[in-house]
Amino acid sequence: MKTEKKDKYAWLSDRDLIAEGKRFAFWETEKTYARTIFVDGQAPSASDDNDGSEERPLKTISRAAELARPGTKVVIAGGVYRETVRPGFSGTKDAPICFCARGGERVVVSGARPYQGEYVPDFLWRKDCKEEIYRLSVCEYLENGYNPFALNQFPNDLVWLSGRPIDDLQPFLLSRGRVRADGEDLLQVYSFWDLCAAESGFCTEKDGRYVYIKLKGGEHPQGKNIELVVAEQLFCPKERGFSYIKVEGIEFEDCANCFPVPQTGALSANRGHHFVFENNTVRRAEGIALEVGNQSWGSSEQGEAGHNVIRGNRFYDIGICAIASFGCKDTLIEDNYIENAGWKEVEFMGENAAIKVHLAHDCLIRRNHVRHTEHALGIWLDYENTDCRVSENILEDLSSGNGGVMFEATHEQCVLDNNVFYKIRNERKKGEDLGCGGNGFMAFGTDKSLVFGNLFYGCDGPCVFVNMVRGRIVGTRGGIGCKNVFRGNLFAGCGRSAAEIPHENNEFGDNVYSPSKGGYIRIGTHDRPYTRENAEPDNIRLDLEAFQSVYGKDKGSVTETFSTERTEDGFVFICGKRGRRILESLSALEVLRVEKRGEEYAVTARAARGR
Repeated sequence: MKTEKKDKYAWLSDRDLIAEGKRFAFWETEKTYARTIFVDGQAPSASDDNDGSEERPLKTISRAAELARPGTKVVIAGGVYRETVRPGFSGTKDAPICFCARGGERVVVSGARPYQGEYVPDFLWRKDCKEEIYRLSVCEYLENGYNPFALNQFPNDLVWLSGRPIDDLQPFLLSRGRVRADGEDLLQVYSFWDLCAAESGFCTEKDGRYVYIKLKGGEHPQGKNIELVVAEQLFCPKERGFSYIKVEGIEFEDCANCFPVPQTGALSANRGHHFVFENNTVRRAEGIALEVGNQSWGSSEQGEAGHNVIRGNRFYDIGICAIASFGCKDTLIEDNYIENAGWKEVEFMGENAAIKVHLAHDCLIRRNHVRHTEHALGIWLDYENTDCRVSENILEDLSSGNGGVMFEATHEQCVLDNNVFYKIRNERKKGEDLGCGGNGFMAFGTDKSLVFGNLFYGCDGPCVFVNMVRGRIVGTRGGIGCKNVFRGNLFAGCGRSAAEIPHENNEFGDNVYSPSKGGYIRIGTHDRPYTRENAEPDNIRLDLEAFQSVYGKDKGSVTETFSTERTEDGFVFICGKRGRRILESLSALEVLRVEKRGEEYAVTARAARGR
């Protein structure tokens, strides 16, 4: 009697599984609240001496955060609140605390403070500058002793900065503070001479007491909306380790925080657990927009941080990371939209990504849309990750010296499935040694990755890149780059190759390859490939037929033509039968229609779930 062969990857069709037979640990339940506190900063009757009733609302969110005990919901009316929200109490499993916008109203928490002081013409530099420069005193706008104009951006861990030329360190020498004029950031420059040469911008005195600004044409700033961005954080519990707090539907903007490490987010769980950040918007954070976890690998205090939900948020113009975590466990990151992360141009620091998590265990990262990053990966799982699934994400128009997604120093299985990689560009600066730039997926000293059912299109580097890192001991051994599985993927528009692997001990099968100018498969990648000293490592370049016949690899794989066009609201793919099959099963996309065109198919699709 003939028995059907079991599909060993069938479990991937269950989107809530993070490994075979292992479901993500969902924990959220509907809650009712024993008390509601109302905040309305615009109401004539509002006062922080009120009782917080709807008739007698509080004026600030900060006062509500001081009063909110377990079982409290803080409802915030529309308006701009220039403050840092610091909850004073933890919630509990049965009695959480919630901060939310009143239905349909726009609530903005801002770290910018309108400048209302004097604009003093700076006569000292007049002889060197054709346009007028004005001095602003910042001290009265500072909070809790934090002066971002007196602090540079050097992180606590300098390992990646050691020996760098001074030009590369320029972003770290600048201050954390920013100046905005009529809703736009002024360019920060390092010195008065740089300011004289600039069309407009600002610089700081090294003690941080004054900033100097120049507007276009030397225009006087009087009458302009000049703002100083001074807040280190916008939401952060007063104490570490709080739990069961939800933040929903609030806009946060303009934060003068530091580059990691430590991870100090504009929004922070402060090493807490069971936090929910849902349907918020974060704009213009200098460092990290939102962080959950233990904040630093150098910390002696590693608590229960984890079990967090980051859902449906939108992030714009973030300097280093939109979402970051250290010690990330049982965390759900889903349905977020991230645009223009990593613009600070310090990717060589080793922390830049739209989403970066360290020591991630049992996490589910799905249905996120990352677009237009500069100098940053899309999603980065860094160091000893286990049983994590990265699924149904769209990574589009990313510029990185690394690539779209990276699993680093990981020896146990993590899954990358049903994602779209569209136009991943190589943004390595001249002379940098960052490995191979512009990858789709990079397994950096990583083993046992399962890469299944993804679309890779238009990568400058290889679509998938695996390398060995022999000398970096993780646990008890170095990274071998073995037992990674690549099945059912579509590789097209490859800039250099479809896949590059260090040796034969990786599995391929049932993939679709579009003709590539660099060949399909390369075997023999080095520890640190494509450096200045090693511009073209010695490897074997194979087409599919050779890979199959000589090495016995990639059974069931085929070659087909493939092209695509990005439309205003989606994609049009021209492909063969097998390519069409992969696209129709790709859950990151919603296929709208399929038209037969001779031997090919035109597949019109868009991002699923309205992303």
